[in-house]
Amino acid sequence: MGEGIFATLGCSVMNCIVKKTELIAWRDMLVDVIEHIRSLSGKYDSLENILETGPTAAYDEQYGKGMLMNKQFVAMLYHEINRDW
Repeated sequence: MGEGIFATLGCSVMNCIVKKTELIAWRDMLVDVIEHIRSLSGKYDSLENILETGPTAAYDEQYGKGMLMNKQFVAMLYHEINRDW
């Protein structure tokens, strides 16, 4: 299993029971990272430049050992934020 931001949620979805406080913390992390990426999307022209700023750095210790690499997680959010609806 790779190291990534989905460690807790991956466990939760697969075979663990999630405590409400853990789910709230996960949601808060997700909102924070999305807002970080969104704020940088106007200043930086590429995903690579945003990745260099380390948008998940504050959460890597807690969530950074799961099934999705942090770069993949950020890329997913970046593409969703910058998607043409």
